[in-house]
Amino acid sequence: MAFSSYVRTLRYLWSSLTLKIRIFIDKSIQLAGPFYIFLAVTLISCIIYLFFTTILPSIHSVNSFKGISHVIISIWLIFNVFFNYIYCIKTDPGSPSDFTDVEHDSISSSNGQEASGVAMRWCKNCQKAKPPMTHHCHICKRCILKMDHHCPWMHNCIGFFNYRFFFLFLFYLWIGCAYTTYMASIPLQATDEDEDITQILFTFVLAIAVFFALTGLFWFHVYLVLSAQVYIKFRFSFAFFNQHIYQDLLKS
Repeated sequence: MAFSSYVRTLRYLWSSLTLKIRIFIDKSIQLAGPFYIFLAVTLISCIIYLFFTTILPSIHSVNSFKGISHVIISIWLIFNVFFNYIYCIKTDPGSPSDFTDVEHDSISSSNGQEASGVAMRWCKNCQKAKPPMTHHCHICKRCILKMDHHCPWMHNCIGFFNYRFFFLFLFYLWIGCAYTTYMASIPLQATDEDEDITQILFTFVLAIAVFFALTGLFWFHVYLVLSAQVYIKFRFSFAFFNQHIYQDLLKS
């Protein structure tokens, strides 16, 4: 009896500790949200500034046809990056309490077999019914429709109403970094000395680092879109699959 009481006490202490750690992390992410946005805008703006002031002038004259073409392409990419980034931040991902019956039917039909014949779940935190693929965000303190994840870089949850802006932001930023990396590599390959070589090299390293960081994330979300999943559903399915493999190994 003494040993079992000791074990229960340890479990209670461990549960209390993990809960406090999770609450601390959630509050830290929420408070750091504006800093993440500032950092993202600063990095993107830094690449844009160095591209127009250093890289492009070292390759083509801005008054030439090629120079004007690159300016048009660059402005088009910049517009799409910031447009989708701003709208992803400003757009509410959606909660069960603020969607219409038509939108509910749209959400249910987009969930395929999961919504078929499945009763709505109940959120013990919000004390509200949860449509299929709706999850409670402990950072935003509410349920999010078709929640993918909470993104600190957006200071917002990614859900039903703003996922397209998140996906398009990844796409255009990925293309923009690839474009900047290619353009920066041209003056780096030149044999003659360039007084701006340090700035060009810095832009190249920064752009290619962001490009490789985004490559896995972007194509992972391409897979999620094509397979009609969100990240949370994929994570739960993967954990369920691993659990069954582990159980099969124990039986063998």
